[in-house]
Amino acid sequence: MLTGGSWRAVGRGSALLAVALALAWVAPAPVPGTRTRPVPAFIADGTWRRYVPAGRTLVPVPLPSFHEMDGMRWAARTRLGFALPQGYLTVPDPVTGKPWWNAPQRPSAIWFDQTTVTCQAHPAVPGEDRILLADLRYWRAAVLVLDPRHACAGQLRTTVEQFLGVPASVGGVWLWDVRGRVAGAGP
Repeated sequence: MLTGGSWRAVGRGSALLAVALALAWVAPAPVPGTRTRPVPAFIADGTWRRYVPAGRTLVPVPLPSFHEMDGMRWAARTRLGFALPQGYLTVPDPVTGKPWWNAPQRPSAIWFDQTTVTCQAHPAVPGEDRILLADLRYWRAAVLVLDPRHACAGQLRTTVEQFLGVPASVGGVWLWDVRGRVAGAGP
């Protein structure tokens, strides 16, 4: 038989249990993470410096966006040692003025983006080589860089090869040096 003091102890225990259960849903929980590919040696060891002069950009393929962060991680690894086009940022939509989560995309950036979404190479059509060259000039590109460990690397490589030929393999990346094709670049 429980005495008055025992009932109070049971009541306090029940009250504490009720409070604990009520607050359990706000308890901190681990945030799920994702694995990222290691930064390629081309970036990590500074080889990029031989290819990207001041005033020019390193163009990651695909370009940085909210679902393709490699290029931005590479730039962060170098303490923003090189410029890159596009990125993941909040800007006003040029038409509606509402928030937009990426920079406005150039046509070739859209090709690369579609290739990563579908994992199908972009089928080039006549005249698109001039569009890519205009984009490279706009970005002041020195090199295009593709990490062969990307899930759609083969399709991205095929997409770029249609316009720029076979890339060099440098420091664990595929590299298209476009400095000669984009001389005097700029908007």
